[in-house]
Amino acid sequence: MKNRIRDIAGPLWPTLVRGRTRVARVAKAALGARAFALAERRRRSLAIDLDRPVGMGGLIAHALLLHAWAEDAGTQLEIRASSPLYGDGRADVFRHWFERGTGNQTAPLGLFASEYLIRHRAPQHVPLDRAYALMAAHFRPSAILSDAIEAAAASIGPYDTAIHFRGTDKVLDSGKVDYRQMFAASDDALRQCEGETVFLATDDPGLADALRKRHGGVTFASYDIGEVPEGMPRHFSSLAPEDKAREALVNIWLISRATRVFRTSSYLSSISRLLNPAQKTVTINRTILAETPFPEQGVLEQEARERGTGQL
Repeated sequence: MKNRIRDIAGPLWPTLVRGRTRVARVAKAALGARAFALAERRRRSLAIDLDRPVGMGGLIAHALLLHAWAEDAGTQLEIRASSPLYGDGRADVFRHWFERGTGNQTAPLGLFASEYLIRHRAPQHVPLDRAYALMAAHFRPSAILSDAIEAAAASIGPYDTAIHFRGTDKVLDSGKVDYRQMFAASDDALRQCEGETVFLATDDPGLADALRKRHGGVTFASYDIGEVPEGMPRHFSSLAPEDKAREALVNIWLISRATRVFRTSSYLSSISRLLNPAQKTVTINRTILAETPFPEQGVLEQEARERGTGQL
């Protein structure tokens, strides 16, 4: 039935999906205003559980904005993530993959109060300079993640250039990107990478094949755990939740190690950018939304500044 509706809606489908989600979240936030006000008055510290079924990059982006709010408000805030995509829906995914203190064990805000905090109290954007500091302070890899990153990096070897091409469900946010757009942006750089390794992170096997045929002298290396059906978003696939988390996080850190990244709009590679302030990015597309999300807005603004000074 859902596929039938999608076919009937055609190009309007992305707008309808996002509109439905936005209406639901606005309604929850409105219902949560009073509950949040009461919690803020009664407690010295607050806790929030990011239990949204969104990708790992989106979870981290939400958490960074919430940490920024807590700093500005002078509030102690504990952030956990029990996202069902990356765990059993109960355990804190962040605590497994990142260094965390003991935590104050404060009961998380209720659903509506959490939505109110995210939508109406937390900032929608913070400058890149501040985002770098927030990322470094709150998302230091645990030993488990560090070991996975270093093992993957060792197997791939050195590289200066990375490509991140996000297809599948990202078209709901930023529209479909034609391969030719990526070729036009990256061809010259890839010709200079003959005999070298380029790190490639993509959920589109067609693009991977096309790049390998187009630049036969380049070694394209990727980090993928398991196979998923073509067109299926990897974070919604049947891969084991821990494998999904490991794959997404290792890719974020591997992309961050590149000096230069050709990318499509995505939380995953915009979070990578926060790990490497010196990294140069070239974003192929622009979001079709009226409000470009954090940290994508900062990445695009930085690219514009660099173009103006001839750094790209």
